[in-house]
Amino acid sequence: MTGHGELRARAFRFLASADERRDAAPLYRRLLAETAPLAVEDRSWLVSRYDDVTALLGDDRWTVELDAAEPFLPAGQPAGLDAGAAAQLRPQVEAAVDELLEPALARGSLDVVADLARPLPVLVSCAMLAVPPADRHLLLEWATRLGDGRRGLTRGGLLDHLFAAADGGRLRDEELVAFAVLLLLNGLETTTNALGNAVWTLLATPGALTWLDANPGGAGAAFDECLRLAGPVRLAARRVREAVPVAGRRMERGDTVVLLLAAANRDPSRFPEPDAFRPGRPGRHLAFGHGPHLCPGAALARQQGEVVLDRLFRRHRVETSLSEADAPWKPSLPLLGLSALPVRFRSSAAGAGVPARER
Repeated sequence: MTGHGELRARAFRFLASADERRDAAPLYRRLLAETAPLAVEDRSWLVSRYDDVTALLGDDRWTVELDAAEPFLPAGQPAGLDAGAAAQLRPQVEAAVDELLEPALARGSLDVVADLARPLPVLVSCAMLAVPPADRHLLLEWATRLGDGRRGLTRGGLLDHLFAAADGGRLRDEELVAFAVLLLLNGLETTTNALGNAVWTLLATPGALTWLDANPGGAGAAFDECLRLAGPVRLAARRVREAVPVAGRRMERGDTVVLLLAAANRDPSRFPEPDAFRPGRPGRHLAFGHGPHLCPGAALARQQGEVVLDRLFRRHRVETSLSEADAPWKPSLPLLGLSALPVRFRSSAAGAGVPARER
């Protein structure tokens, strides 16, 4: 088998088998060594290099979602999703994290996924949309009600910005509802995966907790580096809408393009020593997308991640006996996340993580 034939076979195995995806870093390095996208089959491409991925994500003239003829939301995001707006929600994020941790602290143990990472985005989304506590279990019904007699609902938070956008003609009522649903759903699995992956990365990466101990204000930077190393989304599949050259290859209208975000986040041309844990390193990773495809909840997810890491590793200290071989990674192809992450609290402020395999 030729070099490209062998690489193509490895790529197929990666796409087809959850077991093959447990240790994907060697494949990422091999793909990044190529100078052009890999043709995995007729009219299908695997794009891995940072510059190529950002070029295709950054301009909607080139690609469109596989099953969408037009964007889910109108061009431009309503005000209220930037870092400043997310910072205003910091007290609510902290209160939600502390509320979720209280019973775990009492029993001395925590499943990071089930007890914290999964419910936290729901509570925060409720705070953003001013959902009354009694209605938290009615998330989707509440989102639908936003477009039906919405001026009689409780006001506050991001809801006011959405109403203003609708009142000003920048959002139709059905778009307001769609955006609310996006916040509620998109904030669930993606943010849950990001939080669980970050806690695991700190526990499993030698030197990561030492760095965090030495940098008291570094939880945000640590979370961002965890996103680069183990982001919640491995890849994005898109359809070429207009012929485009990419690094010497010509992609034709109708071709399928798989943008391997996880590999691009380890591109050594953008991130020197890409497998090293280096919070604060220059360069913008693609864990939450890029350009018009930047996740609208990215700033808020970062806020949640910073608070979670601060609570679990600075205010308290958790440890796990879970090994890399036993880590229950979900089999999903586009997403990367743990189905569970059991930890226990301990009183000492220093600890060593278990060895980690690159991901």
